[in-house]
Amino acid sequence: MLVYGQPFQGEDQVFVVKVNCGTWPWRGQSRRGGRERPSWELDAWSYDWKDGSFSRTLFTLVFEHFDGHLPLTSLPFYPFEQHPEQDVVYARLVDRGKKFREICEAKEGSRLFEYNGKTILEKKGFSGMKHDDGAVADLDFRSSSSFNLTDIASFVGLGHGRTTDSAVPQVKSSEVKSRVMVDYESYFQYGGADGRNGPLKSGGVGMGCACEDCQKNTGLALLK
Repeated sequence: MLVYGQPFQGEDQVFVVKVNCGTWPWRGQSRRGGRERPSWELDAWSYDWKDGSFSRTLFTLVFEHFDGHLPLTSLPFYPFEQHPEQDVVYARLVDRGKKFREICEAKEGSRLFEYNGKTILEKKGFSGMKHDDGAVADLDFRSSSSFNLTDIASFVGLGHGRTTDSAVPQVKSSEVKSRVMVDYESYFQYGGADGRNGPLKSGGVGMGCACEDCQKNTGLALLK
């Protein structure tokens, strides 16, 4: 099953839901000594580039408690088949995915790109490091000088809501128009083990999915 959401910079994303043999959705742990209603949580996969190849990355999707009834499409994540413009979004995601793959597989010497769009700046990458607003203020984004971006996810639009145990603190996005160097190796060396996806916290690759579709997908088996 595919679910749709926009956890990072308001950009479209689709996640592969992990098979669950228990009651769905399962309840997370109560916060603040049980004085708050616990959120619902759902494990799902996205895809990322690490160590020179593509692989599944597990994320926990959080649904905060609410009273009464809400339209399904008003939730932060909902079945992709329910999207009112599914075909349009699908085509856009495929096009973006091709561009993402092209940039990821670029050889050394071909990793300098012209970029105009949103980006995130932090002191030491994205994984749990303190955001430095001063560093952002000191940069002149109108300049055409080279500028090192250590995570290409912000290129292609790979959050909103309150931070939970399954989330990481948000940082601000800034507009940049400049030349950028894509350097995954430096990012994972100096920025932590895993890249962020908006407020979602990576759970690694997980144990894999036991559903029939995933088990029969030979292409997917190469990513495990």
